Amino acid sequence: MTGDESWPAKYAAAGFIPHMVSLSPFVTTDWRLASAHLVVSFARSYAGGPAIIQQQCLRRLALRSEPFRATNGSRHFFIFTDSRGPCCLDGKYKDVDFLRHHII
Repeated sequence: MTGDESWPAKYAAAGFIPHMVSLSPFVTTDWRLASAHLVVSFARSYAGGPAIIQQQCLRRLALRSEPFRATNGSRHFFIFTDSRGPCCLDGKYKDVDFLRHHII
């Protein structure tokens, strides 16, 4: 399998989230018409862990994403497939940059 056919084998369950969303009749390619933007952060295994990936995601969006900059991320919903979101295990915030964003 190559190309689009191999996404289930390559990404497993995490790949089904963007695939299911892409099949929705409410999806639009024009960000100006969108009511919300969905950002899926896939689990990765390396020394930095999930918090580093989340920070890199925010930074890249702030630098490269016109929709993110236009709304300051207020319409972005984040799905973190590898962590509990911006909280650590004892309930204290480990990532205060995500306090103003929606986490699923």
